Amino acid sequence: MAGLLGIQFDSVTQDLSQKVFEYQLQQDPKLNDILSDIAKQKMFDDVLININFLDTALKLKDEKLFPEYSCWLFCLMVSRMTYCSKEQVAQQIQGHYEALKHVLGEHYGEEDGAFISRQLDKAIESSWQCCLHDKDYRDAKDQGYEQEVERYLQYLLDEDSNRAIGYLVELEKGGMEIPEIYVSVVQEALHRVGDMWLHDEISVAKELCCTSASQMAEAQFYAKIFATRRRNRTVIVACAGKEYHEMGARTVSDVLSYGGYTCIYLGAAVSNEYILQAMDSYKPHLVCLSATMPQTLVDCQTIIPEIKNNDPKVKIAVGGRAFEVTDEIWKKWNIDIYTKNAKELLGWSYANIG
Repeated sequence: MAGLLGIQFDSVTQDLSQKVFEYQLQQDPKLNDILSDIAKQKMFDDVLININFLDTALKLKDEKLFPEYSCWLFCLMVSRMTYCSKEQVAQQIQGHYEALKHVLGEHYGEEDGAFISRQLDKAIESSWQCCLHDKDYRDAKDQGYEQEVERYLQYLLDEDSNRAIGYLVELEKGGMEIPEIYVSVVQEALHRVGDMWLHDEISVAKELCCTSASQMAEAQFYAKIFATRRRNRTVIVACAGKEYHEMGARTVSDVLSYGGYTCIYLGAAVSNEYILQAMDSYKPHLVCLSATMPQTLVDCQTIIPEIKNNDPKVKIAVGGRAFEVTDEIWKKWNIDIYTKNAKELLGWSYANIG
């Protein structure tokens, strides 16, 4: 899963993961006989990711992030470990978190160690709550356009790009505004695609195909998006730092462009240096940062003061699914708006930047 998430790990994380991995094998020697070399590598990769999530929570000082992640992880493991009961999965997760507490307690200082220990205790509780109450970690459905979402989603799952594209065009000709199509149909359908991957109902390849088909489908509207009257306002849109998931940022750029803004779309994994260079070149009225993976929240947190130092008058907007698993961390940052979708941001932009 590490490769899928696009995470790179430093030497400290690698060393800590190795210690946790070896400690778990010492605590449960039969794992050496049960697990194949491939399974052991997957186990080590999972340790890497879990430590990375913990370190992210520590850097952000966010109490909600890791317990939320642990519930997601429990659901993921239940869907993959079909040979185990949910109680057995919860027990394995608890054993792993106990191993993390043992090893990381020796690594961190008193204050940080207390935070890590508290997060792991909450994560154990969260995992058992998911187990005992049979929590299904799925997004709440937006019922506003249920028929349209289900139809579009089926075209995606059938890998019928032509019909998916044609259906969105049909919706627009029928009177649905392009921002509504982007957010209430395409975004909602892709959220459900992600949930289906989580529960092992579709493959990673299928999920990627659905995203790619949606990018092609939305591209059919570009002629109309860029034909709208311009507002003489410039917006920079980027995925900061190591964020490779760009569908949300692309949606923001397209919707704001439809609203008449000149959008400078920088794409995925944009360094602080390049964001600041773009500000110097284009003198934006608004900078929008998108984060899908929680780890990239640290990148957002780092670039925000640099943006404000570059131009104290510029507005900053943040959004993306990473923010949804935090304890409203955006309220601690010097930003102007956090929104859950591009339609909300478009309305705010009309009122605040003209």
